[in-house]
Amino acid sequence: MAEEDVLVFGGERVGVDSRASSEQNSGVIFTTTLDYPGPEFGSENRDSFEYWGPTREVTEESLVALLDRHSMQIHGKERPGTWAYLERKSGTYSVAYILQFEGNTKVLVRIPASGWPRRWNKIDAETLRTTVQIMRLISEKTCVPVPRVFAYDAGMDNEIRAPFTLISYLGGQNGSTTWNSNKGTTPKELRRQNLLRTLAQAVSGLRDLRFPKGGSLWFAQDGDNDPVVVDRWTLRADGWIIPRVFKSIPAYTSVEGKIKDDIRRQVLKEGQPVSYEERNIAVLFKLMVRAFVKATELPQSGDNFVLVHPDFDIQNLITDETGRLTGIIDWDGACCEPLQIGWTRLPLWLHGDWYPHFQFPPAPGKHKAKDGPDALDEYRNDYARYLCNESDGAFETRFTTKSHIYRALMSSTTRGWTAGRFVENILEDVAPEPVRASWATSIGEHGFSPGEKQALEGVLLKYFAPVDPDKFVHAASPSATTAT
Repeated sequence: MAEEDVLVFGGERVGVDSRASSEQNSGVIFTTTLDYPGPEFGSENRDSFEYWGPTREVTEESLVALLDRHSMQIHGKERPGTWAYLERKSGTYSVAYILQFEGNTKVLVRIPASGWPRRWNKIDAETLRTTVQIMRLISEKTCVPVPRVFAYDAGMDNEIRAPFTLISYLGGQNGSTTWNSNKGTTPKELRRQNLLRTLAQAVSGLRDLRFPKGGSLWFAQDGDNDPVVVDRWTLRADGWIIPRVFKSIPAYTSVEGKIKDDIRRQVLKEGQPVSYEERNIAVLFKLMVRAFVKATELPQSGDNFVLVHPDFDIQNLITDETGRLTGIIDWDGACCEPLQIGWTRLPLWLHGDWYPHFQFPPAPGKHKAKDGPDALDEYRNDYARYLCNESDGAFETRFTTKSHIYRALMSSTTRGWTAGRFVENILEDVAPEPVRASWATSIGEHGFSPGEKQALEGVLLKYFAPVDPDKFVHAASPSATTAT
């Protein structure tokens, strides 16, 4: 596929006029390749030049020159002085250089791992620009603590010869340390409750960023406060793979329509279920989808989609030593999701027992799960209560305690191998073991017994039904009574 066949995305630049219909863009794929041989798969690439290029070799002199040019944006005035280079940190998809101005102001220069000539492309450039506009929109419209954006460049004609985002440095500790460490003067459980409460307080600000469709945001120009929703680009490969493959995901207005489209694409990719076991899963999963859609149905009128963080997980949270949230970072790929899994959704680390490979207690030699299902249930209820209190009982908070289940269902429509585990999890909750064993061998071959399907549909409707937020507003759990 020629590059020009892919990069014309409703306009001259990818995303510049992405309001073209999804029929035009659906399924478009763009592949980045190297001009020289290089590794293709695996985390062994994490330190390779083929992955990072020169992005981790930017000189202190060029960084200081860049900051001097943006002195007005950083300080609000031209301010001569001395910048001190502090450190370089590498993540999965970017490298960050931290500098400090005369012992006071700290800033962070963030460069994408793909930000060099042989890897950078128009999709990357538009994604960087969109991320900057989203962060600025959040800062202006909400109380969500995000880094301040001083400047950015989606090209390479600058002092550091790389695309960058220049942002304020958020001090504190990573949320993972806050949640898991047994050290510190603040008790661990108190830190956890402080984190859940202040996180709920922060994300409640996203509830006003409503949109009529699910997908990516497109900004006509910098500073545009009225973005529109367009098709979303996503990587079809593991993060460490050098030749990246991008695929467009059409914007959508209906959760049911989105699920059906995802399943249709999955069937085209993997084929129809053949074995009795595969048919069992397909039949039961279809019933579960139908129950989910019916139980969580939203009013037809109104904007039923909301801007959300793309990776709402603990490593993207910054806190103080007591566990109070001070910032949410890494907004690359932020998009609009339906209210069922929107701003009221649970943070990802509270989804653990719904991940396909979750095992508790862990098998010998396996990665140790930090919290079991019972503990996760308690924290999910705690977070739901905090969120409901902070948003004055907003209607959407009824989805919170089951949002991890809703998200697992929607993820299973795009990754067929996870559907079986999802069905298994649901059946463990709603059906006794003898019934599950019978279904596992009979439905795909013989179908349901008389009345069996209708009975299961009723059970599933209750299972997926949202929980009235009034149950959480005034409730107090023992784990939360010491939160401050």
